[in-house]
Amino acid sequence: MANSKSKKKTTSKKPSTKKSNTRSQAKTKSSPKTSNRTSAAAANEAQIGFADYFHAFSKTKIFRFIFGVLVFILAISLNLLLSWNNFDKFFIISGIEIVICACIYIFILIAGKKQN
Repeated sequence: MANSKSKKKTTSKKPSTKKSNTRSQAKTKSSPKTSNRTSAAAANEAQIGFADYFHAFSKTKIFRFIFGVLVFILAISLNLLLSWNNFDKFFIISGIEIVICACIYIFILIAGKKQN
């Protein structure tokens, strides 16, 4: 009798009582045809994003000026950060940067003449 009490009754699972969505399945089967048309139309349309605007802007002359100003501001900011309000260090670091930039610019000019 001890064995009969410890055994649990196993019940079989009932099938789910939810209705099957045959209508929605039928609609989804036919909808890829229409969605293919809309996706093909969307693929033909050119979507313009930030990268496209930036690429077009980078080809202009004003971009070089703005980029140069931003690099200059970044260099001065880093010099101020590194010098810790010590003016002698600030001017020494700025002078070294100017000399390095001038050397790189001259090197680019010489390399450009050799290629032509």
